[in-house]
Amino acid sequence: MDLIKELLDKPELIKQIELVHPTLSQVLIIGWTVLFVTLILARFIFKLRVNPFLQLHLPIRERLTRLPYQWLVTAMIILTLLFTYLSGVLLCLSAGEPVIRQLKVSREIMGIDIVIVIDVSTSMLAMDIKPNRLEAAKREAINFILGRKEDRIGLVVFAGEAVTLVPLTTDKTHIIRWIQDLNTQMLPDGTAIGLGLAVASARLKESKAHSKVIILITDGENNTGFITPEAALAIAKELGIRIYTIGIGSYGKALYPVQTPFGTTYRTVEVRINESLLRTLANETGGRYFRVSETDYLKKVFEEINRLEKSKLEEEITVIEEHVPEYYLVGALLSLAIAFTIRVLTGPFDEY
Repeated sequence: MDLIKELLDKPELIKQIELVHPTLSQVLIIGWTVLFVTLILARFIFKLRVNPFLQLHLPIRERLTRLPYQWLVTAMIILTLLFTYLSGVLLCLSAGEPVIRQLKVSREIMGIDIVIVIDVSTSMLAMDIKPNRLEAAKREAINFILGRKEDRIGLVVFAGEAVTLVPLTTDKTHIIRWIQDLNTQMLPDGTAIGLGLAVASARLKESKAHSKVIILITDGENNTGFITPEAALAIAKELGIRIYTIGIGSYGKALYPVQTPFGTTYRTVEVRINESLLRTLANETGGRYFRVSETDYLKKVFEEINRLEKSKLEEEITVIEEHVPEYYLVGALLSLAIAFTIRVLTGPFDEY
C-alpha cells in the first residue's frame, strides 16, 4: 500500500507500464474485423439488389420529406455498427487474458541494507516463550520491519539448510507475508547457524551501502551445517557486516510438541539458549546481543542501527503482473447493450 500511495503522489517515479495482449487476442481481432466487414458488405449488396434505384422512383417532394429521417437513420446505423464492432474487439481482448506487467519504479532512498535471518528448526517450537519460539521470532521480525521505513531488507531462513526467501527490497508488505507463512516444515531439520549467516553475507556482498547489517533471530544452538558459525563470522567481518543477534528462548524446562500416532501431544523437555555464541557473533562484528525478554530491547536495536551511516541507494521494484480480462468483458457487454438500445430506438424509422 505504501508503494501504491507513493506512485500516486509521485507519478514521475514510474518508468514503464506495459499492457500486454497475447497473440490469441490479436488473431481473434483480425478474424472479427474480416467477418464484420464481410457482413456489412453483404448487407449493403443485398439492400442494393432489393432497391437498386435507392428510392429514385419516388416523387421529389416525398424524397425531400424523407431526407431528414434518412440522415438520422444513417447516423444511428453507423453508431450501432461502431458499438457492435467495439464489443467484438473487447471480447477478443478478454479471451486473450490481457495482463498489466513490468511496472518498474525507481527511487532513491537514504538507508541501510539489512538481512533478517530467522531460525525455523524444530527447536523453535519449544513453548518457553508464548506461544512458542518461532511465533515469537516472527512477531519480533515483523515489528522490526515495520519500524524501518527507508532501509532495504532481505529475508533468509535456516534449519538444516539455508535459503533466501526475499532479496533486498523496500517492499515491506512482501517480506511480512513471507514471515507470516514461516514454519518448521520448510527445510530439513537441524540448526545450521553458520550456513544461515553465510547465505545472508552473500546477499550483502554486492551491496553498495556504507552500513550492512544482519539481524539473527535464533536460540543459538548450532548442531549442523558444513559452514561453522566461526567461519561465517570470519566472512561477515571480511565484508564489513555487523551482526545483531536476538536470542529466543530461556533455560530450564518447557512444553514441546511431539507427533504421535494419536496426534500431537506436549511433553516437558529441557530447553536452553546458547547466549555465549550469540554474544560472540555480535561483539566480534561491532553489533550487539539482545534477549527477547529484555525490556524495550527492540527500541535498543533501532537506536543502535540508527547510529550507523546511511547511504543513498536506488531501489527498483517490479510489481507482479495483474490479469485484467474482466474489465474488457464488462466493456464488451456495455458496448453491446448500447448498440442494441440504438437499434431499438431506430426501429420505427426503418421504412425510411
